[in-house]
Amino acid sequence: MSRVASRLVLRTVEEGRPERGSDPRDARRTLLSRTAAGRGQLETAHRFRRAVFARAMATWSEHDRAEFARLITAFVDGFGQATAAAPEDR
Repeated sequence: MSRVASRLVLRTVEEGRPERGSDPRDARRTLLSRTAAGRGQLETAHRFRRAVFARAMATWSEHDRAEFARLITAFVDGFGQATAAAPEDR
């Protein structure tokens, strides 16, 4: 993990959003799990995003909303596959 990522994780752990635990299969690894505070913050972010999308698409037809959902899903899937490629493929 990069130093920047390590600092970000440390800060969120200090803020109580995830908690750190040991990986029972590999003692060298650390596992993170969401705390109640982390779940609450994530839900707040999801509600905010849904509200913003709803306002942005308030005048769109159902067809346009469905097409946007299809395209954004295809983009996210493709993005995930592209970023999951082996480092030598990047």
